[in-house]
Order: sequence, then structure tokens, then C-alpha cells
Amino acid sequence: MVILHNTLSPLPTNLFESNVAYVVSPTDFASRSKIASGMIHTKYAVLCSDDELLLPSTLGRMGQYLEDHKEILSIGGSTLAIGKLGSKTTATFVYQNMLGYCNLEKSVPERLLYHTKGQQDYKSGSMYRLMCSNLMTEMLTTFSQLSNVSTPYIYEVTGEIIVNGKGQGVYLEEIYWLRNWVNEQVEHSNWNRKLYFHQWWGNNFYHNECNLWKKLMQVTLGDSLTPNQLDEVLEDIVEKRRMVEQREIQRSRNTKKFLPKRLRTAKHRLSLKSRRENSFEAFIHQLNSRDPQIKLELQSAVSYLI
Repeated sequence: MVILHNTLSPLPTNLFESNVAYVVSPTDFASRSKIASGMIHTKYAVLCSDDELLLPSTLGRMGQYLEDHKEILSIGGSTLAIGKLGSKTTATFVYQNMLGYCNLEKSVPERLLYHTKGQQDYKSGSMYRLMCSNLMTEMLTTFSQLSNVSTPYIYEVTGEIIVNGKGQGVYLEEIYWLRNWVNEQVEHSNWNRKLYFHQWWGNNFYHNECNLWKKLMQVTLGDSLTPNQLDEVLEDIVEKRRMVEQREIQRSRNTKKFLPKRLRTAKHRLSLKSRRENSFEAFIHQLNSRDPQIKLELQSAVSYLI
């Protein structure tokens, strides 16, 4: 395990087990990606934010799936968001449109066009899949060249293009990723969440950034994808992200208009009708005894988050 800590107050190294490489790196995400790309020595790798958790048993089964299906380069699963509403701990499935997703197209253009124009809605989260180490290394190496791009959402979009362009991918129904909705997202001066991808792409002020990024995508994907095919893919991504991001912007404006700051996050996360939500206690009860290990890992992870 590699931990790249963007901090000026390092943690004591005696907190970590012998299999953990703890690196203090008070730099931007692109620079940390470059460091990480040279520290991957395992057969498979997964990217995890510092406030989110992965379930070991599911990761093990996902790794076994990749081991048994050499043609598959990346694999995802179900994602559960853990939040708080007063004294109640909530459990909400997110990224539900990825359930059953499977991209087994044979070529780079076929996979990218299937992932974009071949889908009714925007598919996301590819950068957080478990993947073969060479694919993770290539994605991180590409990330390392994005330090001069002004929108942080460039990493999400780049991940979608690299991961799906470079190889076949599937999703399992099992929960593997716990998202932290207990704490609000941290804002950094070099991580402007208010500059959405579609705003960046359509703004003449960022014209040079857009062109350089597009050239990087073309070079990374190589001759297997023509410039016209890349344009098709980008056009679809921009339009679908525009719809998703504009809804998010509108929700944010409406929430700020009527609620004090301390209630905005809870309102935003708990009011979306498309998300299936329940208390975490009820969710655990519904699991019954189908997988005792998963229940134990979920309970342990949630105890840590809250």
C-alpha cells in the first residue's frame, strides 16, 4: 500500500504496518500521481481517496476475477455512500447506472464510443476501478501531465477515456467502495470544484488548456483512434457532463437560497429521488447472513467513518 500525504504535518511512521509506504508530498494531485506511478509493484492496483474506504474481501474477489479473465483490464462494483442525518447513519447506493455495465468491445474506438455515445446517460467512476498495474501506471502517468489544467474534473474525464480506451472492463454487483458523505469535501486553492468540466471546455479563456489536453489524449490513445473519432467521444462527454453538472449547479443554488450552510450538504445528499436510501442499521439487517465477512467489514468501516 502506498500513501501519498499532501500535508505539512506528517503522521508518525510508527502508525503504519510494514507493508505501507508512507510518502509526504505537499504537492498537487498531478505531482503525486507521478510519484505514485513509479511505486506500483503489485499485479493489480486501485486508487482510493483519503476519506473513503474499500472492502478487502470484495477487492480479493475482484482481483480473482481479473486473474481468471486475462482479457479484462479493469473491474468495478457497487458503491455505498455513508452519511449522517442527526443521530441516524445513512447508507445510499450511488453510481447505480453502472450496475451491470460491461464493455467488451474489441478496439479502442469501439470501446470509447460504446462507453459514451452507446450509453443513454453519463457513465463515471472508471478511475476508481481495480485494474491491472500497467493500466493504472499509464493512467497516473497521464494524470501527472495535467498540473496546468484549471478544472479538477479533468482527472475524472481523463480516467474515463484512458481506462475504457485501453481495455475491456466489467462491474460486479458486490459492494467494494464506501464513499464518505459524513464530512464535507475539502477545498484547496489549486482544486477549484466550482469550475465544472463543461464550463472549462466551453470557455475561450481556457482554449489553450483544452487544446493541449486534447492533444495529450490523442497521443496517449495513439493511432488506433482517429482525430474525428476522438472528437465524437469528446462531444458526447461534454454534452452529457453539461446536463449532469448543470443539474448539480442548480441544486446547489436552490439549497444555498433556502438553507443555512450547516444543512446544505445533508439536504443535497438526502433529497435525490433517484437514489435508494435507508438507515445503515436497516441496510445491514437486509444483508441477513448472505456474506458475514462483508457485514463485518461494512460495520468496521462505518465505525471508522463516523
